[in-house]
Amino acid sequence: MQAAREPRPTVRMTVDMTASDHAALAQLCLDAAQAAGRPRLHAQQLARALLRRVLVDSDLLEAVIADMREGRDKLNQP
Repeated sequence: MQAAREPRPTVRMTVDMTASDHAALAQLCLDAAQAAGRPRLHAQQLARALLRRVLVDSDLLEAVIADMREGRDKLNQP
């Protein structure tokens, strides 16, 4: 018999964003939920899925790094 696994602790992270980025994220969640056949998709779910994908997809990681080199990670970007 296996011993019960202890739950891993969670870590909370907050992200500051512009109002326009927030609106775009909300729309993206609605669109992604519909595409996934779900009634709703929370931004946290999308963020977790994106993080897990970028950790294993070197092409996506390179694209994100290129975006950061061009300053797209700055808060004031349109």
